[in-house]
Amino acid sequence: MNAFRSIAVSPLNGLLASGGSGHHVHLWDLRVPDGKMVKMTLMSHTGWVSSVDWSNTSENEVVSGSYDHTLRLWDTRSPKVPLYAMTSHEAKVLCLDWSQSQMIASGGADNQLHIHRVVR
Repeated sequence: MNAFRSIAVSPLNGLLASGGSGHHVHLWDLRVPDGKMVKMTLMSHTGWVSSVDWSNTSENEVVSGSYDHTLRLWDTRSPKVPLYAMTSHEAKVLCLDWSQSQMIASGGADNQLHIHRVVR
């Protein structure tokens, strides 16, 4: 396991998502008694994962931001590839927020704030 940069707990399914100095997003089930808490690993980023957040309307959707300049929107039912890769930043993605169901906000080292519309 690598150093943690961001964690977020889903308000809908209770899973914890983490991102860090590795290039992966890990999903943790903290209720598992057998010690195998990592339920799933989402792999697509090519840089550190700097931020993660869960949808507040879909228990299966999580977003990640990375030093690879991208945001990735994931559906945990199909974890092999992200649903979307958002490439609006010209430098590292440093933070993101998905507290509005149809909007993901992200900020980066490029001094830019981007609003991404989530259309289902």
